Amino acid sequence: AEKLGHIAYSNFIKDCYSDLDVVNQFDTEIYQYVGDGVVLTWQQVNVQSIEQCIDAFWAYMEKLSSKASYYDGRYGVIPEFKAGMSLGMVTVVEIGEFKKEIAYHGNTLNTASRIVALCNIYGEKLLISRKIYDEISLEDSNYVFCKVTDTQLRGKKGLTEIFSVHPANG
Repeated sequence: AEKLGHIAYSNFIKDCYSDLDVVNQFDTEIYQYVGDGVVLTWQQVNVQSIEQCIDAFWAYMEKLSSKASYYDGRYGVIPEFKAGMSLGMVTVVEIGEFKKEIAYHGNTLNTASRIVALCNIYGEKLLISRKIYDEISLEDSNYVFCKVTDTQLRGKKGLTEIFSVHPANG
């Protein structure tokens, strides 16, 4: 934002969000845009395998990579995104008296948020919780998983196991 200026940065983010359309093929729901980030969710009944959620992330990375020359030429910067994923129940409620909004609450969102914050520390683009890892059929996977750490996430009791995810072919 400092480098591009307010208007160019806003257009940059708008273009990145427009390119997010690639995740629609993975039954993804965009819950919320948060600054320069996006919260994606999946209804478990719509997900055929947990890898579908991971596929959505890497499909977006591929789309941004394929448009690197566009972003570099227009903005002088190529977008990079990181993600943290966890699995569990989320409560959906309508909140607000004067301005109503649908809000998602729960431990799952908090955990994913804390995990994405670890991406920079560990130099990873995608980190997942043990709950996600346990749902993956490793024999049939298109990904390589590596345990990164057991960590005490802020606001959580006990340790959370964190794994990195990389495409098996790259």
